[in-house]
Amino acid sequence: MVQLRMYLQALLRNWWIVALTAVSAVALTLLINSMTQPVYQSRLQLLIAPNMTDFDGRDLIYSLDTLDRRSIVATFVEVLNSSRIRREALDTVELAEGAGDDYEISAVALPEASVLEVAVEGPDPETTAALANAAAAQTINYVGQTYDIYRIELLDPAPVPDTPISPTPTRDASLALLLGLALGCILAILRDQIQQPISGKLRQWNAHDHASTAYKRAYMENQLERLLPTEAEQLVLSVVRLEGLTRLELPAHVLHNLLHRIVAIMRDELPGRDLIARWDDHSFAVLMRHIPDQEQGLIRLNRLQLALSQPIEVYSGGEVINLSPRLAAVVGQPDDTPSSLIERLSIATVRASKNGQGPTLYHEEAQPPSALQR
Repeated sequence: MVQLRMYLQALLRNWWIVALTAVSAVALTLLINSMTQPVYQSRLQLLIAPNMTDFDGRDLIYSLDTLDRRSIVATFVEVLNSSRIRREALDTVELAEGAGDDYEISAVALPEASVLEVAVEGPDPETTAALANAAAAQTINYVGQTYDIYRIELLDPAPVPDTPISPTPTRDASLALLLGLALGCILAILRDQIQQPISGKLRQWNAHDHASTAYKRAYMENQLERLLPTEAEQLVLSVVRLEGLTRLELPAHVLHNLLHRIVAIMRDELPGRDLIARWDDHSFAVLMRHIPDQEQGLIRLNRLQLALSQPIEVYSGGEVINLSPRLAAVVGQPDDTPSSLIERLSIATVRASKNGQGPTLYHEEAQPPSALQR
């Protein structure tokens, strides 16, 4: 039931695919039909009967007995389907050279009856009927000369058909509509199932700062807007300013590699649920979640500052520098918004720049910031 609901939602989201596929299928079918040469069909029936005029007695009884065998009926079908009858019928109708290739003559025996049905298909209705009648006449003549005890009678002449048997726009368009709807539903569901993981990966890709692999500042602000209404008092937002980077002028690829390693160090010191974002050229923001009290927040900030205070190579085998991290943090309040939280964080950042010894946690606007020495 859940899966069915998912499919229905996918169809509603992608209804335009279903409609477009169905309309395209109908339009393509009608276009093909308009470009297709019409084919007409004309039919007639021939009756196989014993020759009661020239034979009687035992010969008549023999002919009736033989007629019950399907072999004689099958023989006359082969006669009708032979190239000789076809050639003579075409000569009778006097078609232009090569035009006969467009016409097909076929004959079948009706089940449980001594009746042959002749069908001719072709592009011209009058020629189709004439050819069917000519084939019947040539067969009657051939059988009359070859078989003495049988005769073939024409039950009804072939009529001139009014409508073609192919193409049939109404029927074909209806079938195309049904197939188009079915294909459209399949494509809509497939698009939904493919699009969701791809769009999720694209959102992840767009949310990251590719120079450092951390999230972008906009993504962090969006997360604040989502989390503050429910987790405000358990959130600590911190800015980590790396003073050591301000004095470096590095090629882009070297700087990116260094930022990657700095983010990796920070991730090693933080739980997986905490978020790291690139705040500006020389700063990162850290959003710590589920912090029960101020002391736990300060412990985590100190651990982060200690890890970033270790000397680090600019590149492998290259110059060793000190990042000189300055950490400022604020604790979320029940009535906080992203803008109010970031405003208080700016105040803490100014004070942290003057505090070179430990992280500054600014937990309430009305109270002075607290600092914890390492």
